[in-house]
Amino acid sequence: MTAEVSTFGPDVPLLDAARTLFDNRWAGAPVLEHGKIVGVLSLADVIAQERSVHAPTPIIVFDALLYLGTRRFEKEMKKITAMTVRNAMTSPAKTVSPTTKVSEIAAMMIDDGLSTVPVVEDGELVGLVGRRDVVRLVLGRDRADSEQ
Repeated sequence: MTAEVSTFGPDVPLLDAARTLFDNRWAGAPVLEHGKIVGVLSLADVIAQERSVHAPTPIIVFDALLYLGTRRFEKEMKKITAMTVRNAMTSPAKTVSPTTKVSEIAAMMIDDGLSTVPVVEDGELVGLVGRRDVVRLVLGRDRADSEQ
């Protein structure tokens, strides 16, 4: 876990945040508003701006025209047209506690496609776990096993 965590505010211009992520080689950073985590901005969120939009699929049911996938479309449009961190971030943020097992964090990262996970205790941000942190633990455990 990284204890010193840099964060973004939700109204930071997206390009400034993207530049910060890129220049510091961060995979992502928590977004705080009034001291509370409201989301996480990741490189994947920035890359989403380059994605093409999946338009809703129209279908006719009992002479009514319905569109399937409108929520997904709205969410994609918000990310693609984002000018601020608020519109690009993934929200709500998935978080863990300091006592969460590494295996649970690894599963969350793989299952949910996360590169960073904020660590929260009593509602306060206390750290950040990234994929490199998990790999570091695996390598350290392997080294300890081989020394026995």
